[in-house]
Amino acid sequence: MPLSEEERRRLAQLELQLIKDDPKLAKELESATAHQQSRIDTSACKLILLAGVLLILVGTTGQLPFIGATGFLLLGAGAYCLFRKKGARKRNR
Repeated sequence: MPLSEEERRRLAQLELQLIKDDPKLAKELESATAHQQSRIDTSACKLILLAGVLLILVGTTGQLPFIGATGFLLLGAGAYCLFRKKGARKRNR
């Protein structure tokens, strides 16, 4: 259920008030949200990587080159996603 314009305005005011009253808490909350999102993104990358490995196995054992090639592409995409995220985290530290 979307927020009304009045609710959005009040929420924005509360956010600004929190930042003004306790900037340390606001920064901690923002950091925790970013960390949780990063963990979700990393899990998704790992699942893509695993799906790629499984498709490669299915493709090779079943002699289905299209399935194997699709698995290889997923494996590459998952690895790229995972290592790109790790590189971004190292640069932000």
